[in-house]
Amino acid sequence: MIETHNDGPLIRGTSKEQSSTPIDLRHPLSFWNAVRFPLQSRDSRRDILIGGLWLLVPVIGWLVNMGHRLRVVHRMQHGLTPWPAWENPRELLRHGVVTFMGMVWYGMDGVGRSDQIGDHLGDSRFDLGRRGSIPDSG
Repeated sequence: MIETHNDGPLIRGTSKEQSSTPIDLRHPLSFWNAVRFPLQSRDSRRDILIGGLWLLVPVIGWLVNMGHRLRVVHRMQHGLTPWPAWENPRELLRHGVVTFMGMVWYGMDGVGRSDQIGDHLGDSRFDLGRRGSIPDSG
C-alpha cells in the first residue's frame, strides 16, 4: 500500500516501511529514520563497513571514526550528500584527535570536581586523587 507523507510516499510492506526519498536533515527525527539513515544507500553501507573495519585498529580507529562522523554531519549541514566520506583518512584522524582533545578538556572539570563531591559527601569512592594511597597513620 502506498501512502503520501510529508517526506514523500511511503511503501508499506509486511515487515517495514521504505521511503522513496533519501533521509536527510529535513526529515523528522524518528526511530525508523535513525535506523534507515546509515543503511539507505550503497555508499552509506560501504562507509559503515569501512568504519567497522577501522574500529579493529585500537585507539586510532575510534579517532578516525569520530572524524568521519564530523565530516558526515558537516556535509549534511551544508546540504551536500554525506557519503562517501572516507576520502582522506589523515584529515579524518586530525579531526578526530581535535574532537577527542576537546572532550578531554571539557571533561577535566568534572574529574576535578569529583574530589569535592567526595569531600562533601564523606565518600572516598569519589576521591580520585587519593585512590590507592596509603592512609595516614596519625
